[in-house]
Amino acid sequence: MKSLFLINVRSGTRKADDVVAAINSHCVSAGDGSRWEMCRAREDLEATFEGAARDGFAAIVAVGGDGTVSEMGRRLVGKGLALGIIPTGSGNGLARHLRIPLALTGALEVIQKGRTAAIDTASLNGTRFLSIAGVGFDALIADRFEKSGMRGLVSYVRESGLAIATYERETYGISVDDEEPRQQQAFLLAVANSTQYGNDARIAPLASLSDGMLDLCIIPKPPWKELASTLARLFRGELHHSSALKIRKGKKIVITRATPGPAHVDGEPLLLGERLEFLVEPGNLQVIIPGDVVNPGRL
Repeated sequence: MKSLFLINVRSGTRKADDVVAAINSHCVSAGDGSRWEMCRAREDLEATFEGAARDGFAAIVAVGGDGTVSEMGRRLVGKGLALGIIPTGSGNGLARHLRIPLALTGALEVIQKGRTAAIDTASLNGTRFLSIAGVGFDALIADRFEKSGMRGLVSYVRESGLAIATYERETYGISVDDEEPRQQQAFLLAVANSTQYGNDARIAPLASLSDGMLDLCIIPKPPWKELASTLARLFRGELHHSSALKIRKGKKIVITRATPGPAHVDGEPLLLGERLEFLVEPGNLQVIIPGDVVNPGRL
């Protein structure tokens, strides 16, 4: 598959020289017209994608972390190009969900030998996301994490630990698929298209990227008495068995709150108003997945 690899020079845990060498060895040398470019600014992406389509590329391969994958993936909708992923970040949430190997050579083999599959995307007040968006505690941490300038699970856990003791829950109005709103006091509200934030922290273990539904994950209060077991279940993919979490499914989720405040899409912090509307957009993005995934429709 003729692919354009876009390498985020400011993202990832691997040296750019090593990544370029591997791409040259595994893909560019195959002679199908694949090549790579360094990507330095998100403002350049639209022009790059348009040029790639004109030049006959079949796929754009995002080389970077979750932010890079999200930024490129949501801009590829409607462009006629598939999204490939070479996960070089610290969390790599979407890659993990799609069963793309974290090892560089394994991920490159997926680009060479994999298949394409259609996945859903979603939007929050018109801003598209691929994996998870939400409000509450994780939106606060997304903002603090961004401002800290640090990356990785350790930094995320540290920011969470510093904030959790003083964080005050809010009361939200929640409507799923145009039902009458229900009032709910909550510590965290995550709207999940995929299973996880990254690092195998699976807030929505049963979420699917191809079911045309969103999973609304509600944690009403901090699980102080069961914190250790709750965290263990989060990373084992068993959080849906915990009494700390409630999950509802729907195609349209509306959350209202008393005042404007923080929110996030795929970990990117936003400041939004009192009304938050989440919509699923079924099957509108093609992604490259491993060829041995037996049933892509159940991703």
